[in-house]
Amino acid sequence: MGLYDRHYYYDDQLQPLQTGWNSRSIVAIIILINGAIQLLTLFFGRNDQLASWLWLRAEDLGNPVQWYRFLTYGFLHSQDIQHVFFNMLSLFFLGQAVEQKYGRKEFLRIYLVALAVCGVAWAVLHLTQRDTNSVLLGASGAVTAVSMLFVFCYPNSTLHIWGVLPVKAWVIGILIVGGNLMGNSQISANGRDQVAYDVHLIGAALAAVYFFTKINFVDLTEQVQSKLQFPGRRKTKLRIHRPESSGQPGPPKNQAEADRILDKIHRQGQDSLTVKEREFLENYSRQLRKTRSRSS
Repeated sequence: MGLYDRHYYYDDQLQPLQTGWNSRSIVAIIILINGAIQLLTLFFGRNDQLASWLWLRAEDLGNPVQWYRFLTYGFLHSQDIQHVFFNMLSLFFLGQAVEQKYGRKEFLRIYLVALAVCGVAWAVLHLTQRDTNSVLLGASGAVTAVSMLFVFCYPNSTLHIWGVLPVKAWVIGILIVGGNLMGNSQISANGRDQVAYDVHLIGAALAAVYFFTKINFVDLTEQVQSKLQFPGRRKTKLRIHRPESSGQPGPPKNQAEADRILDKIHRQGQDSLTVKEREFLENYSRQLRKTRSRSS
């Protein structure tokens, strides 16, 4: 049995969650990009121009030309191979379940937003402390956000650490938050450390906000597009048939909202729906059945 054939964690019903290498998944693409950049920096050395183009400094917050660094820093790691290895290992085993739940596009949005939020928060903190010499690099903040999302989505799942030691996901969540709180308090008492515990905590907090407020970045994007009325806005592919041509009364109101939700299912899967969207579809289907029964 190969490494990628083993089940390393289970969902709440004790069914194996799918793990394995899928080159089309966002998780796989992120891992490949991180691995490629790590090889380049190892080959050219830490002082090469590539690394200096990617890492983040607190002062970059005040320079819009450098804002791209609030994403690129997350794809650059230290030359200590453990830094990138454990980040990508966590992303591989926990990120796939999160991607399966929210869909490829929404997972990518979650990951990139986590990178940006963690980077901005770190820059603000360091500017407040008048520390402009430090640089931020590594995916730890975004990976912590993804790991905590897994914990929130599957708290009673059993994770087999290294394929041997069974631990509940909620225990892992406590260890992640508790360990970073302790590390951050030690930095406050003893001075700076190479580990950005504060960034990890920001990632965990972002995951909590995302999960408990049921934010969906696809919905936010569509709301912004509708308010700005972009001329190139993508039209929905799925529509509910209107039987006007047969002389029957059309479906009830909210046709546009139903089309939007159906298009979302087509693009991201049913698991991406919010509670309100599920309730809307149920009520809408019920109204359609009543309309058809009256017309028959």
